[in-house]
Amino acid sequence: MLTLVDSRVEDPFLDAGCGTGFVACSLAREKLDTVVCLDISVGMIERAWIRSFKWRVDSKVHHVLGSVTALPFRDKCFSSTLSAAVIHHVYPRERRIEAFKELKRVCKGFILVTLWSCSTPSNLAKVILARSRDVFVKWAGKGLRYYHLYSIGELREDLNAAGYRGFRISRWDYSKRLIKRNILVEVDAGKT
Repeated sequence: MLTLVDSRVEDPFLDAGCGTGFVACSLAREKLDTVVCLDISVGMIERAWIRSFKWRVDSKVHHVLGSVTALPFRDKCFSSTLSAAVIHHVYPRERRIEAFKELKRVCKGFILVTLWSCSTPSNLAKVILARSRDVFVKWAGKGLRYYHLYSIGELREDLNAAGYRGFRISRWDYSKRLIKRNILVEVDAGKT
């Protein structure tokens, strides 16, 4: 993830769905002075906050409890925004489109979004068994977690519905795999 965003992010930066804060704190340690970690989970915000203190970037990283579907920020206040593995957890489609709209609303520059693809063999099996792209997946020994498994065509429709123009969609994986597990969306919000 750091390789994807490293050369394209600028201050101020929003990590929407920051999880443990690894990406945000890494960017604060290496190159950015103003980073906002947003997550809907109190536990993830706490972990991100602890990481920022351990890594001594707590003066650069600001933690916000909130939802990607209703970002508590003014319009165009971020120069770059990341939402990695977040929007596919949002239900239903209307709220996913709202999340895309919110990312576009708050960002005046580069937006990067990653989502799970329905095209991998294991995900395709889940779709067939569920007869839907809305599935529940066993997650880290903590029970089931909701995922919407995107096709590229459906993602293109949702981005268009959210008002995006000039976006780039590609398949991506953090490891070297023949069949990529994720879909990557790259947008210059200043041009949409």
